[in-house]
Amino acid sequence: MREVWSRLIDPVFPDAPEGSPTFDWPTVGWISLWTVFLVLAHEQQWAHLPRAVWAALGWLGALIAISRGHGARIVTGKLVLLLGFLLLAQYLAYDMGWKPLYSWARHAGYIKAHWITAWMMRVSWRGMSLLLVPAVGAALLGFGLSDIGARRKGKASFNLWPILAALYAVAVPTLFWAAGQASFHRTYPRLHNFPPKNATISLIQGLQFESFYALGFCATEGFWRGLALFPLVRWLGPHAVPFAAVGYTIAHFNKPPLEVLIALPGGFVTGWIALKHRSFWPFIVLHVAVALTMEAFTLLRT
Repeated sequence: MREVWSRLIDPVFPDAPEGSPTFDWPTVGWISLWTVFLVLAHEQQWAHLPRAVWAALGWLGALIAISRGHGARIVTGKLVLLLGFLLLAQYLAYDMGWKPLYSWARHAGYIKAHWITAWMMRVSWRGMSLLLVPAVGAALLGFGLSDIGARRKGKASFNLWPILAALYAVAVPTLFWAAGQASFHRTYPRLHNFPPKNATISLIQGLQFESFYALGFCATEGFWRGLALFPLVRWLGPHAVPFAAVGYTIAHFNKPPLEVLIALPGGFVTGWIALKHRSFWPFIVLHVAVALTMEAFTLLRT
């Protein structure tokens, strides 16, 4: 167990090229403080900006922190191009959203106006935006499937599943407590908060809704623990982990404030382990388990 722990926390990643920034906690601290400041600015409504713009600000601050002591060597045209694709994906997924496409399809007569259809389109649009757009950018820069964490089986020298089980066990009591808080009931359960207030929800519709809800996390993990993490190691080294965690935190804007803040250490821990495991696939299971547990707890407590 001690050997596994030693391998897990070792800040050396085999995919980090020679000369990339080495890991140091002060940099992580500055990035975290900058992220908390942006969260506070958003919660206090100091500015009304698209989430992609908040993400750009978060990443700009993170790049400045990482560049300390490394000069401008980490900022290259290829890195800027990749970040552009990542920000475009976030704009399409979180800011532009699925509603314009849904409205057009409904008025054109391609789909019936029904909340379950709208939910399926929402999940599909976000998934395509988060996966296809940055995948094009990664392909243009020469990254293959194994370079973006899409290995079918990771290459870590330890068993990942007990670690994920431990993370889930830690999350469950927090989820149960959060399910009783009013701030979380404004967002969860999604099954109650997405459909119209007077909608009749059948068992089949409920299962369809939750199935698509779970399916959506394939795109979420493919983006935040894959496309927005693994390729960045080429330029940022181990600091790709807090860099991706900044964007992951900002992606939670408009959710309960506590969930937004928890996303920062959560994104750091899961990103770190994903890089060690060299695959994002197992984290889909963890995210789905956490999300559906939150759905169950809030459904029981409403």
